[in-house]
Amino acid sequence: MRLKSSWLQKVMPWGWLILPLLICLIIMLPRLLSPQFGLEDDGTSLQVAQQWTSGKFNITPGPDLVSGRFRPFYWAGLTLIYLLGGKNPAWYYLSNALVLMLTVVSLTYLVRARGTTKLQAGMAGCLFAIASPVIEPFYTISKQEPLQVAWLLFSLVPIFGIFPKSTRGKVIAFLASLLALTCASLSKETTLAMIPVSLAWLALKWLFHRKDRQAWLTTALYAGASVFAGVIFLLLRGFSQGGWLTLHGYSGHYQLDLNFILFMLNYWIAYFLRDFLGLFLCLLLLVVSLSRRIKAAERELLFASVIWMGAWVAIFLPWEAFNEYYLLPFCVGYAVFCGVVLGIALQPPERLSLPRRMVSYASLVILALFLITTLFNNYSNGRTQLTMDRQDNALFNYVIQNIRAQDQLLATASKSPTFLRDINLNLKEIGGRPDIQVGPFAFQTPEPGEATDISYYLITADIQNRPLFSVRLPDEAASQSSQAMHPFLGMNAEPVFASSEQFRLFDFNLVKLLCPLVKNQPLGWIYCKNNAAVVDRNEFSHVWRIYRVTKDLNSLPSPAVFLTDGTWKFKLPDGSIKTLHFGQPGDKPLVGDWTGSGRTGIGVFNPVTLTWSLDDNLDGQADVTFQLHGMVATDIPLVGDWNCSGKDTPGFFRPSDGSWHFWTANYSGPEDLPVLAGTEAGVVPLVGDWNGDGCDTVGVYRPAKG
Repeated sequence: MRLKSSWLQKVMPWGWLILPLLICLIIMLPRLLSPQFGLEDDGTSLQVAQQWTSGKFNITPGPDLVSGRFRPFYWAGLTLIYLLGGKNPAWYYLSNALVLMLTVVSLTYLVRARGTTKLQAGMAGCLFAIASPVIEPFYTISKQEPLQVAWLLFSLVPIFGIFPKSTRGKVIAFLASLLALTCASLSKETTLAMIPVSLAWLALKWLFHRKDRQAWLTTALYAGASVFAGVIFLLLRGFSQGGWLTLHGYSGHYQLDLNFILFMLNYWIAYFLRDFLGLFLCLLLLVVSLSRRIKAAERELLFASVIWMGAWVAIFLPWEAFNEYYLLPFCVGYAVFCGVVLGIALQPPERLSLPRRMVSYASLVILALFLITTLFNNYSNGRTQLTMDRQDNALFNYVIQNIRAQDQLLATASKSPTFLRDINLNLKEIGGRPDIQVGPFAFQTPEPGEATDISYYLITADIQNRPLFSVRLPDEAASQSSQAMHPFLGMNAEPVFASSEQFRLFDFNLVKLLCPLVKNQPLGWIYCKNNAAVVDRNEFSHVWRIYRVTKDLNSLPSPAVFLTDGTWKFKLPDGSIKTLHFGQPGDKPLVGDWTGSGRTGIGVFNPVTLTWSLDDNLDGQADVTFQLHGMVATDIPLVGDWNCSGKDTPGFFRPSDGSWHFWTANYSGPEDLPVLAGTEAGVVPLVGDWNGDGCDTVGVYRPAKG
């Protein structure tokens, strides 16, 4: 007991620093236990690292030349990890874990060094560690934000954490901060935001502490380091790319248009409600606690964190896209602000009036509940990233081991031009198979006059119940449901490879609470049109499939005409014309896959006798004849796969009342699907698979309105 008590006595004083580090370790442990490379940009990272280690050094590698970016220190960091661990992904995630812990240690130390309590410093570290924008950049290897934020915090330590008093100490601190800020700038260009941040801090010092020459000079040193680091970055970029801030690529994606900025503000509002609702609660706690004596150090940190957060909002608000991990630098200001406020709010409440005390307690309880929802959202984000990476790894392993160089491999990737680039680069750099090239799938079939058949492998993904807010899912570019592919592949198509993984989400979408208020606003149609619930407990599913596709020229669809005397003429693959008689004058022609075989048959509807006749094998003889219950001569016959079975079955549209009637089998009984009503008069009925899910649904064309 004495030993235990002695050990605890030694550890407890450091709990404010140990707890944030333990949280970092817990967050990174699932990633460390399941290390895989991801599809997006990981192949590019390895390619540049291999080029640099093999002597093909270029301060602006190919990807940056194309995108107009300049990130040599980011590439240098990846190259260093490659030298240590090669193509072993565990080394990259171990590095991410170390960067996260060093970042949290630096943040916690800085808050404590500025004169706050251990509780406030520890809370700041914990709040940063559990912030939702932490998951994606630290669970992947291709994000620059972790390195950028770490260097930014390192730049603050020499001047604001150590407080050098001698001239020599100030010079060393200045040079150390300059070096760290330059490294941050060369990791990600948005570090230029530190120039206005540091100048605003300097103005704040001058307003409130102009008589404190030491404090004012310390802040001036950091502002000078920020400006010099920005100049160094711009000069290096100018020499390497021929311009300080080129207007193409990365720099050209800013849109300084008020309407666009207001539109992007909707994304910020949504993510703030998801990730930073605690910030508003902390602001409320601060207002309630104003009757307490706030120390000068606390007030200084509160103002500095507000300036920090405002700068990062300003630099990303005009940006053309929005991803959650962009907010990682913002998290620093959020963690400092709320960490300091919570330390103030948790002081003994005797000096507060009863109403203020009640508001303070209520805010603390709500904040605690919000932080719990953040943990669940982090769980869903982390599981989504791990699931996607494990599935990608399974796909690559199959392709690497089973696909030959002479095989043609295609992917359903029409939604993203970068998907094929990334998958081919990963096969080359990670899988060591540069001989395999994945091409775009475009329903390839044999062309007349060329080969009589065609054979290839087809990669398709099926992703279901993506969270409303989630890590980026590059695999969605190849996402096609299996039912959507059935018309082309055939109902009985079996994949040569299939890998799936599912898990139950636990995602809180607090923005959905605003949907009744913003139905017609951008926020409404961006997020409220999604069917996700406020608490999403759906099962996220990720499936990769590879099909072996073989198409014969003789089995392909061919054009046909129906003449008024009941004669059908078909153009065959060899160019000849097949003629058969099926139907009577006045009959209406029909086509459909009557048996689910993948082969199109013909049919006719007689508006006089109301008889349907279907010929599945094109021999001119009716295989099925029936009448639909309740159908009249003025009704319009329809054909479609109403129940996603792969078989086309009958239905009709009644112009007199705008009702739709459907059958799931070719028989004369009453309709076995609900009757749809409400379509206005004067419309033309349409049938089609509008969303590619393998099910036919209806639509209308209004000739009067075009």
